[in-house]
Amino acid sequence: MNETESPTPQQAGAAAFPITLWSIIIVIVLGFLVAWNYLIRFQNEQANPRLAYRERIEKSIELTEAVSGETVQVSDLQGKVLVVSNIYPYCPTGCGTVVAQLLELYSEFGENPNVHFVSFQVDPIRYTPDEFKDWVEMQEAAKPNWWFLTGSAEELYDYLFKYFRYSRPVRNEEDENDIAHDLSIRLVDHAGNLRGDGYSIHIDGLKDDPYARLRRDLNSLVVEAVDAKRG
Repeated sequence: MNETESPTPQQAGAAAFPITLWSIIIVIVLGFLVAWNYLIRFQNEQANPRLAYRERIEKSIELTEAVSGETVQVSDLQGKVLVVSNIYPYCPTGCGTVVAQLLELYSEFGENPNVHFVSFQVDPIRYTPDEFKDWVEMQEAAKPNWWFLTGSAEELYDYLFKYFRYSRPVRNEEDENDIAHDLSIRLVDHAGNLRGDGYSIHIDGLKDDPYARLRRDLNSLVVEAVDAKRG
């Protein structure tokens, strides 16, 4: 009866060599891919620096969503990236332009589950929620994932000043429908931090192209929100 001969050390080493070689190759390739991903991410961060943290929105407020008529809380949107505007019906100084520009932005981001548009009403004294709703519908801006909020004027002004850095509006004594107010857009990240402001998308001809900057920064915050969900 023949006994099975054991492989010599040389034979065993030769057999193990291909496995060892492939293991080394796989480790090198994986290391290269990880380094490449970090390089791409670093280059993206250099090209698009992270937005500074400007304000922590620590308190919510109860308001009326004009289109649906429902009572809502700003805190209901926790976890979303917010595109915030400050408008009122029949505003003679650019609110319609702001909404038109936001509609263009909405066409790209409106269906993104990580994004919500929020427009606060600057003149709740003169315009009821129903009147606000009528104006919104005239602008064809009654969309899913877009709230048009109204409530007590003083409470609303205090809230917007404290957490969104919107100056208190000033009514024109000669024209009560003309209210001087900040029309620039704000961005709030998924964690409830004010991260971007000063996007004056209603003004043409600005050097820094505020709409392009708004779009870029919004996309950056959406990426942060997605990364946070992945852990």
